[in-house]
Amino acid sequence: MTNTQRNELIEATPSERVKDIVGGLLMIALAVFLGMKGNAGGNGWFWIGAVVFGLGGLSWAMASGLKGAACPACGNKHWEISEGDHETCLECESYLTGDAKAIWLVPEDHVADEPTFALELKESFYWPNSCCACGAEATRTVEVSFSSSQTGRNIALAAAGLAAGALVVRTGGGASGEVSVPHCDAHENGATFKKGDVLLVRSHAFLLGFKEVNSNEGQA
Repeated sequence: MTNTQRNELIEATPSERVKDIVGGLLMIALAVFLGMKGNAGGNGWFWIGAVVFGLGGLSWAMASGLKGAACPACGNKHWEISEGDHETCLECESYLTGDAKAIWLVPEDHVADEPTFALELKESFYWPNSCCACGAEATRTVEVSFSSSQTGRNIALAAAGLAAGALVVRTGGGASGEVSVPHCDAHENGATFKKGDVLLVRSHAFLLGFKEVNSNEGQA
């Protein structure tokens, strides 16, 4: 049964603000320490990024309008989500959306305007028999390309449903090729690679189906 619960946002407590401020300060301190060591080897990009991240977290924690609410799936605290955005719960990895008043779970049948929902391709896996663009029944596969800048792992698809396989060409320690992703006749741009072995799809139902068929229960 679909969870339609909407949890109202509430102001962060003083203790939560202090916790995030301390966390931001620790990130900055760690960045400075690692940066001093990294500069000795000519690599200071990490500490620059960490300082920016720490300052951002510090500013966010000190903001007067900081609000949050419990994830409807697991109860973990999640901060305000800009209207139209999708974010994952750090505890249960459910996709959440929201506005200035509340947060709630992304509906199971939701279709994003562009590939948004992330799934990680393991060494072997199964596809659900649905279109990655709209969630309808899949009738064909569409090749989605990846390059050495996106993945360095040899991906192999298990033969299940419309899982036709993947072509991987090894070149200079990298990889390039195509993964055949299920689509319906009406769609062809439902998926794209983000980084590493992370594939983004438009259909939330496809993501949920992917998780189900690749779980221990789904393979039983």
